Amino acid sequence: MEKTALIITLLAALLPAKMALAQSNELNYLIVNKRSAPFQLVEQQRSNGGVITRIIEEAVVGTGKHLKYIISTPKRNKLMKKSLTTPWITYSAKVWQPDLSHARFIDIPLFDVRHSLLTCDAGLKRVDSGQGLHHRTLAILKNFDYPELQGLAERNLLTLVEVNSYDQGFMLAQHQRVDGFVEMSMRLQYHLDAHTDTAAQCFRLVDLSSLIPPFPIYLIVSDKLEDQHFDTLNSSLRKMKQSGRIAELLEEYLRPDI
Repeated sequence: MEKTALIITLLAALLPAKMALAQSNELNYLIVNKRSAPFQLVEQQRSNGGVITRIIEEAVVGTGKHLKYIISTPKRNKLMKKSLTTPWITYSAKVWQPDLSHARFIDIPLFDVRHSLLTCDAGLKRVDSGQGLHHRTLAILKNFDYPELQGLAERNLLTLVEVNSYDQGFMLAQHQRVDGFVEMSMRLQYHLDAHTDTAAQCFRLVDLSSLIPPFPIYLIVSDKLEDQHFDTLNSSLRKMKQSGRIAELLEEYLRPDI
């Protein structure tokens, strides 16, 4: 009995240390639900791949870190502003000016993104400047920032209509209740490909690079991630990019030349 009691006591003493070690090896991966496909895909509140997810999953190999998937739209921005004990990783862009008081970018840009206007208006064939959108009504995703468009709207040069989903933006554009739906070209094309049966034949993508300059997407991590793990991630991403692995992952989710 005394031997059994001793073993139980030792196990009880080791358990907190084991739990602390497991927690120290965790890396919270912050996922935006519904709005970030094909960067991050979620199905029934569980991670289901996506190009950013696949990049991160491969990049963390060798760091000794175990990914813990955190899926929640509002919590991502809140968590990024806090100095939490458990380090986190997600994606961002420098032009979005995220709060870096408790975070830092990993040096390697993953890929560039550009924006397009999804439209059924046959008269909208190209946009060379903001003037080409004067007096137009455009749909944008709610809670997403488009400084170039919002600047024009503040001067009453165009009207912005917020939508809650891609389907809603597609519907408004299809029935020409708006002149077009603005979003990242990658995301628009991905959602169009996913809805080929219902996508309107009139849909066209008009490039908006002259108004919204293309910019790179990066991985961003919290300040609690140790320097050695930061350096390992940086090195892994450099190898993935130089070898063409990131381009391969992009092609799995996107049509070329979008």
